[in-house]
Amino acid sequence: MHCADYAECLNYKCVCKKGYIGNGYERCKPLCGGKECVLYAHCEDGTCKCNSSYHGNGYVMCESNTQCGGKECCQNAVCTNYLCHCQLGYFGDGYSSCKALCGGRKCAEYARCLDGSCVCDPGYHGDALIKCEPKYFCGGRQCADNTRCVNYKCLCLDGYTGDAYEQCDALCDGRKCADYAYCENTKCVCQPAYHGDGFIKCELLGVCGGKHCAKNAECTGYHCICPHDYIGNGYLYCEKLCNGRKCALYAECTNTGCQCQPGYHGNPYLKCEVISLCGGKTCAENAQCSNYACQCKPGFIGDGIVKCQETCNGRLCVPFAECKNGNCECQENYHGFGFWKCEPHGICNGQKCATHAKCINFQCICEAGHFGDGYNSCKPFCGGGVCTEHAQCSNGTCVCHTGYHGNGYLKCEPLGICGGRECAKYAVCENFKCVCRPGYFGDGYTYCDLDGYCRGNKCADNAECINNLCVCRGGYVGDGEVACKRKCVCSASGDPHYSRYDGKTLNFQGICKYTLTKLKKTIGGCYFNIEVKNEHRGKSTRVSWTRLVDIRINEVNIRLLRRKKVLVNSYLHHLPVMENGYQIYRSGIWVVVTSRCGVTVWWNGKAAVMVEVKVDYGQHLTGICGNCNGLDDDDRKRDGEDVTGYPKRKRGAIIGHSYIVEDDTEPEGGVAEECKTEEVETPECSEEHVEAAKAVELCGLLDYSVSDSPFRQCIKQNPILADVKLKACIFDVCANYGDSSVDVQSIGCGYYEEFDEECSLRGFHVKWRTTDICPLRCPINMRYNPSVSGCPASCVNPNPSCNLPTTDGCECLPGLLESGDKCVKKEECGCQCGDLPYVPVGEQYVTEDCAEVTECRLVYGKPVMRGVQINIECGTNALCALKEGVPTCTCNAGYTREGNSTCVPIQHY
Repeated sequence: MHCADYAECLNYKCVCKKGYIGNGYERCKPLCGGKECVLYAHCEDGTCKCNSSYHGNGYVMCESNTQCGGKECCQNAVCTNYLCHCQLGYFGDGYSSCKALCGGRKCAEYARCLDGSCVCDPGYHGDALIKCEPKYFCGGRQCADNTRCVNYKCLCLDGYTGDAYEQCDALCDGRKCADYAYCENTKCVCQPAYHGDGFIKCELLGVCGGKHCAKNAECTGYHCICPHDYIGNGYLYCEKLCNGRKCALYAECTNTGCQCQPGYHGNPYLKCEVISLCGGKTCAENAQCSNYACQCKPGFIGDGIVKCQETCNGRLCVPFAECKNGNCECQENYHGFGFWKCEPHGICNGQKCATHAKCINFQCICEAGHFGDGYNSCKPFCGGGVCTEHAQCSNGTCVCHTGYHGNGYLKCEPLGICGGRECAKYAVCENFKCVCRPGYFGDGYTYCDLDGYCRGNKCADNAECINNLCVCRGGYVGDGEVACKRKCVCSASGDPHYSRYDGKTLNFQGICKYTLTKLKKTIGGCYFNIEVKNEHRGKSTRVSWTRLVDIRINEVNIRLLRRKKVLVNSYLHHLPVMENGYQIYRSGIWVVVTSRCGVTVWWNGKAAVMVEVKVDYGQHLTGICGNCNGLDDDDRKRDGEDVTGYPKRKRGAIIGHSYIVEDDTEPEGGVAEECKTEEVETPECSEEHVEAAKAVELCGLLDYSVSDSPFRQCIKQNPILADVKLKACIFDVCANYGDSSVDVQSIGCGYYEEFDEECSLRGFHVKWRTTDICPLRCPINMRYNPSVSGCPASCVNPNPSCNLPTTDGCECLPGLLESGDKCVKKEECGCQCGDLPYVPVGEQYVTEDCAEVTECRLVYGKPVMRGVQINIECGTNALCALKEGVPTCTCNAGYTREGNSTCVPIQHY
């Protein structure tokens, strides 16, 4: 926008020059005595004065002499500070009326002034200064009979009681009678047809405490109570006792006590039942009733209700057995134990035994000199061993039958078969396994090819045959058959696992700061250095994760923090950032940094970082990622020492430790004392946890054996990369299983997201998210898309173009642009002025000296930086310093902030 006359542009806004006032955009007019005159005022001798026929303060308000604050005053009122007030000796609001006082005081409504005193009007009574009300009212209400009005409150006369507004009843000897009672000779007496204490309660005859009593019950103290020699609750029943006790149902009281009625038996005080029943059931033969339970007679056994069987020496005989001399014996033509089982001769526990087998303890056992299961066969031994299937004993040795080969004691299989399968051409059978002949390579079963061939087809240079497919070696991409081109991609993920340029992995634990990858020297005017800082998370202190990524591209320093915060040269920046030499923006779930120097960095804001550099840099690279020279020679320390002579599990820690750098995130800088780089300890992981980690909701989609995995085509062409990610995912899930502070599902989703991006870089676009697997909830004005643009449109660059692959994540709805972490309409984009960073609407910008805070706002549909705080001074004992990337007034060392501004010395007690 254009500024008005006598205005200038300061910090993104138009401001009137000194000595002028206005909004800076429409007009700037001169001040009067350093201030602005109001309407109907003029400047005279450096002072604002009201015009003729107007009164008031020329700096505050000037109004017509007939007006007072925009209104007219009534008679006997004056105007003071734009408000109407009654004159001395009068009262009122000053606008509608001002009445004279009475003896210096104001009379109440319905009162008048008489001889200097307020008196109520005729027909009214009360304190004429406070209130006057009609004669028959007291406090606004009518009183009942036998009452008096005291201080606007109705009270019963002496000798009466009750609600003075409803009814006042006469007392009886100083007390009030109950309902349905009257006073007789100073005593409350219940009315006819009522009974009770006339002072407490009177109720109808036959009613006791509001309830009816049972027959034979008496009402005492408003409670129904059974009399002596009766039992019951007094309300439902009162039954007469029999010699002090209650008789059971179907029992009657006699001179000797309770007795069951004829045809019944049992305890007359507990239960009497029909003679043919016992506890409500009929007893079996040879059973008797005892305490309402059927029990078998002595010498018999059973439940007493269904059956009572005769015993044999106290035990029952099984079927097909009989009791002889106190012992159960199997009947003729049966064998076994009469107390347990008897079965026909020739049967052993329900089955027939094989030839040369005997039934011992109901189990078929081969006779001596024979072997077998005793049921199907019992064969003689051969030379002390057992011949396998398709073998026979010859001269004390097991040999395979004609047409078979192998070991007669272990396995005999048809000629031409090896381990149950046919061998491929150029393969031989060794120990039941097909092995390629010398000079050939393959699995021995499906193919044996010369080096460089796969199933008879020649592979491309820098490819090898894996799972019957020509696959590019680590550090190369392509179809494996026509061509394999070198591609320099390195990543760090999980806790942490580094996948290097040559396709191999490096694993170690440490919370230091490391060189991930960098150029050894400036090439073609370009230099970059990428470092990662690790940290512990959750309860485990033996597991570390990527905390931040530092990127230096020539003279620019970029720091990528968790939750996708970005610092550029130490200052917090809102995305996107579009500069000549580099760009920083969001793409799906990633923050992407690109540069003209041919280096691209992806960061998911949690733990995963990926780097792609130009192949031309090749052997000029160093760091944990190694170099990208196309050779398998990256197992080296920073000084070039080869570590292949060390144990394999120690190599990662040795290489990683050599790339430790100074850590500016530490308070004193340098390298922290607790910084250690250690070899990875294999987590204690049960088979149950491993199987759980292989579920498709965690790591399973990275497994090629999962036939419906959406990554299957990418895995097929990149099996080594997929296997590395799968093993790392299972490792991390196991290492954090059971830690409530770590979400293992988010670990699995992180590996899926990273592998998806790796696949995109290799030309595979996978749609893998579902409502059950890592569902992604997008913010307002965004939607999920498995193929988000590699360089989405933003307020800073609404028409971008790039050759980066698409990615998975949230994107702006059609017609909207990225602004910070939101999506907005084009007319809602934020502020950008000169070399200063982009500021979304509603966000603030603080000057480097902390002196001014401005905020981006929409003014008349245009983005404008407006001052929120100006002329800020940090004060004594404080200075302006960066805090989380924002200039902030900070107390000096040894001081703390008191209230909102002052810095005072820290007190030590």
